[in-house]
Amino acid sequence: MGSQEQGRYRSAEQYFLEAFQAAEASLGPKDPNTVVIQHNLALNAAAQGNYTEAERLLRRTLSDLQVSLGPDHPLVGKAEPMLRQVVATFENTPSSERARYATSCHNLGLLYYRHNEVD
Repeated sequence: MGSQEQGRYRSAEQYFLEAFQAAEASLGPKDPNTVVIQHNLALNAAAQGNYTEAERLLRRTLSDLQVSLGPDHPLVGKAEPMLRQVVATFENTPSSERARYATSCHNLGLLYYRHNEVD
């Protein structure tokens, strides 16, 4: 990854962190809007190759979804296999394609969430 691209991820991470902290303070840590920003942080970490942090944040995202939506919510049922798939795919995706993959996963997840289409 080039230094310019790395710089963009770091800038994005700063914005995500600021948004996350503001959402966490005003909405609470388990609010679905806060969880979406947390998910963005996870994908940004993965795109930078920081898989340990990405996995930690994705697991926290799953746990927070269980709290905010309930353990029986269909999205929660799909989130765990999705987590495993994202982690495995990132590990096997060339670094030049990780950002595009992260964006695609994020957009697909938001689409499912917004339309409650999890099948």
